[in-house]
Amino acid sequence: MKIITTSVLILSLRVGAYAQQPEPLVLTVKYDFMHVYDTTDRANPIRETMYLLVGQTSSTYRRSPAVPFIKPSAEPAVRSSGPTITVAGMPMAVVSAPGISEGELFQYPSAGTFKTCIHIAMNDYLVEDKLPVINWKVGTDTKTIGDFKCQQATGTYAGRTYTVWFTPDLPFRNGPWKLNGLPGLILEAKDATGDVAFTFSAFTKADSGQVTTFSKTRLITTNQKALNRVREAFDESPVATMQAQLPAGSPAPMLAYRLPSGKTVRGEEARELIEKKRKAKDSNNNPLELK
Repeated sequence: MKIITTSVLILSLRVGAYAQQPEPLVLTVKYDFMHVYDTTDRANPIRETMYLLVGQTSSTYRRSPAVPFIKPSAEPAVRSSGPTITVAGMPMAVVSAPGISEGELFQYPSAGTFKTCIHIAMNDYLVEDKLPVINWKVGTDTKTIGDFKCQQATGTYAGRTYTVWFTPDLPFRNGPWKLNGLPGLILEAKDATGDVAFTFSAFTKADSGQVTTFSKTRLITTNQKALNRVREAFDESPVATMQAQLPAGSPAPMLAYRLPSGKTVRGEEARELIEKKRKAKDSNNNPLELK
């Protein structure tokens, strides 16, 4: 029944070519991201290395650094950083542990738009929304980060109050995750509770040919509510949902589970961890967005 529901839902979404135009990369900022997603286990927060790919008019936030842009052929292979892995010809249905960052987030400050690209099972989904408007209060404190003089600012977004450090020497109105809107690139951010932090790690200058994002070939354009239903269906029956999207005669996908460390386990171990995740529904009791 879950597979039928998912299939009907997917048919109700609009499938189309990915129209996002990549632009030359100016620089990449590497962040150490920390999130206490379970307040009953503060000793083990999610810790990830995240990258902000900055162009002149846009930015991309994701788990992997920039790579050279390769123009897709007439029948390009689907490329994704999402939860689908192929091992020795066998597709893997990968369920992520709570709190892990997924997909790619795109900011377009001049246009005031924000896009999220998420890969679930065999499909790429695109959700477009307005870029969050944060009422920043710029302070007088300064400090140096990565050889750049930074100013302090505070602002509230999604139920959390952030103290951030931005540098006017890099005049990009972008920042990690959904933080944006200051007259300079945000290099560090921490919420008032200390449960969320984006800490500057390093700069990387762009090489010739690098761009802010891949050129995706096909996406299912949807809204957040519909995407949540797709995700719930996949989490409930990952192998069956993915099998329904594969060509007839394809081998059954192998079940896998991505740990907070980034390591992926398979088979029975994955099944046990997924079942544990289902039973511990309150483990993600401190989401990144409280409101």
